[in-house]
Amino acid sequence: FFAMAWLGCALVVCLAAFIPADAKHTTVVLMGATGDLAKKYLWQSFFDVYRAEIPAGHTFSFHAGARSPSEKGKADMDAILQDRVTCPAGDDGCQSDLADFGQNVQYVQLKTEDQYKRFGDGLKTETASKVEHGRIFYLSVPPSAYVGLAEYIHKYCRPQGTEAWVRVVLEKPFGSDLESAHTMSAALAKFLKEDEVWRIDHYLGKESVSQFAAFRALNQPLYGPLWNNRHVERVEIVMKELIDAQGRTGFYDEYGVIRDVMQNHLTEMLALVAMELPNNASDPREFQEAKLELLEHVRHLTTDDVIVGQYRTYNTHVKEDNPKRSDVSMTPTFAATALHIDNKRWTGVPFVMMA
Repeated sequence: FFAMAWLGCALVVCLAAFIPADAKHTTVVLMGATGDLAKKYLWQSFFDVYRAEIPAGHTFSFHAGARSPSEKGKADMDAILQDRVTCPAGDDGCQSDLADFGQNVQYVQLKTEDQYKRFGDGLKTETASKVEHGRIFYLSVPPSAYVGLAEYIHKYCRPQGTEAWVRVVLEKPFGSDLESAHTMSAALAKFLKEDEVWRIDHYLGKESVSQFAAFRALNQPLYGPLWNNRHVERVEIVMKELIDAQGRTGFYDEYGVIRDVMQNHLTEMLALVAMELPNNASDPREFQEAKLELLEHVRHLTTDDVIVGQYRTYNTHVKEDNPKRSDVSMTPTFAATALHIDNKRWTGVPFVMMA
């Protein structure tokens, strides 16, 4: 069988796609800058992009946006940069780059509309003497905040001139169901053009995940004849985490494990494992069509097909994060199911998905 455990996260490929070929200035604003995802993965990835691009003469400014007051936010950011952003062993020049990167990261409290307006005015001053290529706003915040932040970005934070662009990166989950996703897309369209919106799943930036289709293609002569229901008993796609939800139950209680990781991270893995490889894997449209064709053959699930559970101390963590709550949360923190793909290659093979 095939099993996939959760490895580290890399966003270098996604972020580097925005960086210009010629030397210009790029402003990066990370909203939710002291949150769980940013702390664990995003700042390290931003540093990796920074190191990769500065030799070509590109310049950057990084703004860490969060709701905490300045004193606490700055202290949190100092701790993240000190404890979470690291250099490879034996890389003598990295420490100097890390110090320069830290000097480039400025914390800013972004909670009210007036604060966004002042921040936008500050960006105008900061970039006035630079040849600005564009601004990346990475929204590592709950999806319920996307539309409001898009409005503030549109009103106050767009770059001056016609050549500089805006890119707003939206993390998963995008809405809570199909209807809410359509509603959110329509609301965002009031403030952002479609090519200004990048909906991403950071899981696809992992090296092991991003290279999986290439791995299949390169090994097709060896594994191709075996990649089917005549030789595969079952496939297991398992996400294992050692950490709990403490400190992030406000988000987790709204979405739960299925929306948080199964309908995005693990479903993407399902597609990469089981889809027919496109003739041209470098063509995004062809690659997407191959995924969609596979997903159309996945048998519909009912509640009887899914097992859910909750780790023992979850409600204790909910109350610690929000002492005013008195109800008992029934949000699942564990789920497992067996998916079936009704096509020639995979009929009869259960795809066990578990997180």
